[in-house]
Amino acid sequence: MSTPKLNKPRPRGRGIRFKSCYLSSQTEPSSKLLAEGELPLVRRLQGKLVKRLMNFLKHNYPSYVSEEAWAEFTVWQGLPWNSKTQSELDTMFIPWLLFNWVPNNADLPGHEYLPEMPIALYYLERKGNLLDKVLQRFIQEACNQFFSFFLVTDVQPGYGITVRDIFLDREVALVDRRGSTSIKSGQILFARIMKLDEHWVQFGMSTKAFSNIHYTLLVKIREKLSKRTSIDNEFLDLYDVALRRLYYTLRGDLTVDSAGNFVVRGKTPSRKEKQVGK
Repeated sequence: MSTPKLNKPRPRGRGIRFKSCYLSSQTEPSSKLLAEGELPLVRRLQGKLVKRLMNFLKHNYPSYVSEEAWAEFTVWQGLPWNSKTQSELDTMFIPWLLFNWVPNNADLPGHEYLPEMPIALYYLERKGNLLDKVLQRFIQEACNQFFSFFLVTDVQPGYGITVRDIFLDREVALVDRRGSTSIKSGQILFARIMKLDEHWVQFGMSTKAFSNIHYTLLVKIREKLSKRTSIDNEFLDLYDVALRRLYYTLRGDLTVDSAGNFVVRGKTPSRKEKQVGK
């Protein structure tokens, strides 16, 4: 397989604007909010927060928004909106939709103006007074973290896993009791991890784990890109479409032609499908 062309980010760095004007003024990294043993409570509250945000989405955004976001998340492959056939809909898409997706009014079919910030941040701006400080911090941290590829380096069944971010080249220990019972050392995951005080947790993870035979390819892509740009969290934001396209390639929905362009299996690539891959 030819090395995919990931040397061009999406056309706009939509996260930079809201991060500089909102997150930087709201986040208080020096303050510790979680008392000893409170992390499981946060995980339970996380589910309630997602339900609250989905209800906020339903009542404050046009009905077509979720499908438009799904099309972008699945890199315009035409994959059906069906949780039975698309397991990523619940495990990855919903967290991405609420905490990472930023509406681009120029691309949306309606005439309404939508706030160009993640849905969770808009909720925080409108109704943040209804949340305690732990969930306010959770929203801020989740909106400032993006999906990447991780190599599982160690597993402690019933407690957590240790992973190395292949693109950011850092190793962290995740508290993930459920995941630690099924994930195996040496597998590659596509996920978003975030830090709450001293704890690293995953919030959005693919149901498909890849063999470590792809590790060399991912490192090669990182090294090639590192000669042209800084590989940091902002990189994950700017290249999020390209990284999801790479994920679907490894999953088998996309392939790479001889020129290094991403191609939907069984289809002739459209100009939009090639856009980020070039």
